[in-house]
Formats: sequence, structure tokens, C-alpha cells
Amino acid sequence: MALGADNQAAIRATLAFQSKPGRYLMDKFHDDLRLLLPAENDGKLTVRWSAGHIGTPGNEQADEQAKKAAQGETSDPHLLPASLRSPNDTPLTLPTSKSAIKQVFRTTTNREAGTALENSPRYAKFKEIDPSFPSNHFNKLADDYPRKHATLLIQLRTGHIPLNKHLHRISRSPSPTCPACEEREESVHHWIQWRHLTWTL
Repeated sequence: MALGADNQAAIRATLAFQSKPGRYLMDKFHDDLRLLLPAENDGKLTVRWSAGHIGTPGNEQADEQAKKAAQGETSDPHLLPASLRSPNDTPLTLPTSKSAIKQVFRTTTNREAGTALENSPRYAKFKEIDPSFPSNHFNKLADDYPRKHATLLIQLRTGHIPLNKHLHRISRSPSPTCPACEEREESVHHWIQWRHLTWTL
């Protein structure tokens, strides 16, 4: 007997016996197979990968049922395997998945954090510095840097650095003017462009 499936992860799970979230469902699958498979050919089932959405008979219907299950719907009780029905022929309530709860929590937290960030007055400034913000782009750039270098890079990119333009804005310097040339504001751009020899950070 052969079974076609377009989910490679599910196929690999049929061969794994480690204790993982949702493993009890695969155990039920094996138990049901032992009852369903004919005695011929040692009761073996061949599970093959089949490409999805190419008109394979039954595949589209199975995909539709999987989508309904993901949305919280369930099949008619009499269509469920006996292992998923109670003695009074009602669907069993499956245990809550710890990993699914964590995934929903992370997704919800990231969405709320993103919304709060977009409403922040600093959001537009960060977008000017890094158009991909918020993303892991900067983390990847600074991942190999020592902490002090990564900190300095953040200060340079945000402008929150001990140069007179920033220090004057936070009332820590009487003037935003560059003390070396005494002509322009001592900004990050000015410091990088001219690099006066008297400057140290």
C-alpha cells in the first residue's frame, strides 16, 4: 500500500521517534495504521512525496481539509479516526500545543512592538538612517564587531554621540560649533568628512 503526501516535514516525522511537540499525534497515526493495513506484504505502508497543486487526485481535497483544520474547523465526527473520537462519538479535545502558544505569543508581541515603533517620533529618523529598519540588517552588519565598536557605530548612525551638535542639543555644550574649525556645526557628517587631527572619541 502506498500513500502520497506533499508535506516533506510530515513524511520525515513518520520516521522520527524523538519526543517532540505534537509527537502524540504521530503515535496515533502509527497505531491507526496497524489496524488499517492489510496483513499482506507484512502490513507495510510506503509514503512517497508528491508535488502539490498539480492535479493529483485527492491532494487538493486534502489540502482544503488541512486549511480548515488550521482555521479551527473539524470534520464530521463519524469521519474522524476512532482514535480521535470519544466513546459517545464526539471529537476529542486535543492537548494544547506549547510550541504553538509560544509561536502565537512571539507573533503577537512582534506585531505590537512594530506598531508601537511606527508610532514613535523617532521612527522617521531611524528610517532615514536605515531604510530597511526595523530589520536584522544592522545586527548582521555589527555581529562580528566588539561591543565597543558596535556601540560607536550606533552612536555615529543615530547622531547621539559626544560631538558638539548633539551635546548642544542636550544642553551639555554652550555651542554646536566645531571647536577645531570654528565654522560649522560639529556633526557626524562634518567629523567624518574633515577628521580634524585634534578630535578623539
